[in-house]
Amino acid sequence: MSRITQKFIQLQAKNETAFMPFVVAGYPDFNTSLKITKTLAKWAHFLEVGFPYSDPLADGPIIQEADQIALKNGMTVTKVFKFISNVNKSHDLPIIILVYSNLVNNFGIENFYSQAKFVGVDGILIPDVPLEEADFYIQAAVKNKIDPIFIVAQTTTNIRLKKILKLAKGFLYMVSVLGVTGARKNFSPDTYRFLSRIKKHSDIPSVVGFGVSTNKQIKQFRKMGLDGFIVGSFLVSAIKKCSNGRNLKRFNKMVANLVRK
Repeated sequence: MSRITQKFIQLQAKNETAFMPFVVAGYPDFNTSLKITKTLAKWAHFLEVGFPYSDPLADGPIIQEADQIALKNGMTVTKVFKFISNVNKSHDLPIIILVYSNLVNNFGIENFYSQAKFVGVDGILIPDVPLEEADFYIQAAVKNKIDPIFIVAQTTTNIRLKKILKLAKGFLYMVSVLGVTGARKNFSPDTYRFLSRIKKHSDIPSVVGFGVSTNKQIKQFRKMGLDGFIVGSFLVSAIKKCSNGRNLKRFNKMVANLVRK
């Protein structure tokens, strides 16, 4: 049983909804990024770490900008692995990474998954690899005892969902909106119908991401019985507002207000 599954079992026993913050490794710089991640760990049940990439197709302008800044500051795949290793020294939260396929392929699929396991990664999401092309990645994940994480969207049919559920481990990443990442003040009724449908048909935890940015939304997700929520663009934007992460006291307050029950 993976650490991701173990954590969800623990949370379900306490009737808690998982908070999974997303950070871009190396934004706004390596050391500040580490401090921010350690601050988030006080509130989080999981951590999602993004590998900076020059063409992040699933991400909106806020995360795109963070990626560009991290890359400009010299972040590489190797440095992200070093970042994750350092993060793991300060807490024991399961770590999920979001990485685009070019980075994995250039590093070598086997080498990438082996190194991910070595630094303590528990799950890997590659958003630009469709189910039909995922075999080599899944094989590497299974070999290294890493959960392959899959995305489901509003356009995902129940037939396709069944295919995904045969391969997915850890949790399902439910995309709340049609489009890219970015904070949203409101979600449409279609979003909540979609989340309810996936939760009903899924036999593994269901976690919602893309656009989560208010306490009201999170309370609604808790009320629906969702297993977790991912917050990315809101946090990246908050880092920028907090003197590029240097005002950790203000940042900590913003996170506390977001996730309060």
